[in-house]
Amino acid sequence: MYGNDLKGDSVFLKQLAPGTIYLPFSQAALGPPGQMVYELRTSGNPLGYVQAVREIVRQADAGVPVHDVKTQSARIDQLIGPQILFARLCTAFALLALTIACVGLYGTMSYNVARRTGEIGIRMALGAQRGRVVWMVLRDVLFLIAMALVISVPATLVVRQSGSNRFSSEPGRTTPSHCSAPWPLSSAR
Repeated sequence: MYGNDLKGDSVFLKQLAPGTIYLPFSQAALGPPGQMVYELRTSGNPLGYVQAVREIVRQADAGVPVHDVKTQSARIDQLIGPQILFARLCTAFALLALTIACVGLYGTMSYNVARRTGEIGIRMALGAQRGRVVWMVLRDVLFLIAMALVISVPATLVVRQSGSNRFSSEPGRTTPSHCSAPWPLSSAR
């Protein structure tokens, strides 16, 4: 059988898979294909069978080289590598933004407390309980956090919904639910 399930680029994750027809080698209408792909299911380490496969192919036809032998995991990692890198970069920048936001919140609250030091001192001198003074400061912090959540959560949901539409398939068409990683064998002519 021959065909091509996976493309060499990572666009297949964003688009529908192209149609593939599998025919026996003897029924190839346009002559022998320039490349054949074999997939093997093994138990244990699949790379441990490479020499045995090469020997079997060599016995069948010494002119057919076995190359580009990869496991399914390695093939999928190669194909989605750019997306993984992009996701990691986005995560790093999101953590950086969160750190900057926390430092900004700390700076804002520090400034407010420093500005109200006199007021806090007078309240403490007049006998205000420490818990009430702490609550007075924390109420401002909680207000800032609540406002941030009120603005950011709906915005995140809107962006998430619009982003998920980009990867959905057309109505009536199905998307592939799995990937297979081929072991190509180039036929020597």
